[in-house]
Amino acid sequence: MEIDTRFIKFSGKAEIDIDLVVGNNYSILSNGTITAETLADLHDGKFAKSYKWEVIQSEITGEKGESIKAKDTRGNSTLIRNQAYSVWKDLQSSKDFDTFYNDLCREYMKMCDVISQKIK
Repeated sequence: MEIDTRFIKFSGKAEIDIDLVVGNNYSILSNGTITAETLADLHDGKFAKSYKWEVIQSEITGEKGESIKAKDTRGNSTLIRNQAYSVWKDLQSSKDFDTFYNDLCREYMKMCDVISQKIK
């Protein structure tokens, strides 16, 4: 199979506190993850592959170099799951991630009273 072209499709959002101006140029530096891969038949023996990029965090800069603050729109459960995934990778656990995450959540639940006392 010959892959003729490769594309990346961006999706996601960044919450900002100011209005942007249509027609102005902006630079966006984003951290994210590839969440899907699609292969399309070009009907000439070649294929096009596309990747879906989902934004996690963004840094936006205006035409004059001014920084436009973007809020992290992810919920706490997503942040915790992402942190768990990072820990799982670093530990090189023999468990698959879903099992590791479920076990970790159960341990969080057991520790809820102790954690609550620290933050009250």
